[in-house]
Amino acid sequence: YLKNRFKRKCGVIATTLYPEFIRDDYYLKNFTASKKGYITGCCGFVYKGLRIFCALAKSFKKEKFLLIGPVDQSYIAEIKQLRNVTILGYCKTKKYLKMSRIVLVPSQWPEAFGRIAVEAMANAIPVLASYTGGLQEVVGESSLGVVKFQNIQAWSNKLNELLTSRQAYERNRREGIALSSLF
Repeated sequence: YLKNRFKRKCGVIATTLYPEFIRDDYYLKNFTASKKGYITGCCGFVYKGLRIFCALAKSFKKEKFLLIGPVDQSYIAEIKQLRNVTILGYCKTKKYLKMSRIVLVPSQWPEAFGRIAVEAMANAIPVLASYTGGLQEVVGESSLGVVKFQNIQAWSNKLNELLTSRQAYERNRREGIALSSLF
C-alpha cells in the first residue's frame, strides 16, 4: 500500500520491507480460540474504528468485547455504559490473543499495514478487517475483509456470520493461516 502511495503521490519507487515478526512474541503454541473468548479490537480511536466497535458491542449484547490499547478519553463514559465491553489497555500481544476468539480491525483510515491482523491470523483466530490501505493487502480477496468498512451493517453481517456459522468461522481461520504465512 505505502509503496504504491509513494509512487502515486511523489513519483518515488520504493522497496517494501514488511515489519519483522518474531514468532515467539505472538505465536500461541497449541492454542485454539474458545467460544468463551472475547471479540477483540485494538481500536480505541475513531480513525481506528472505535465507533464501529461500539456499535457492534451494542448490537451483539450477549457477546463479550475486549478493547485493547489506548482509548480516546472523550469516549470512556460511553464505553463504560456498554456492560459487555472490557477495556484492557496496553498489554502483551500473547495475553490478549489468548483471550480472543475473533479479532476486529475496523480502521477507518488507510492503515499502512495490519500487524495485529497478521498476528491473529497466524494463531488461527478469525479476523475481520477493513478493506483499506495496507489491511487490504493483508486480507487480499479472502472472507476476512469488510469491503464496505464504513458501514456498520456490513460489519454486523460479517460478524453475525462468524458467530452463527461454524463453516464461516473455520473458513476464516484457514484463510487467515494461509495469508499470514505470506508475511
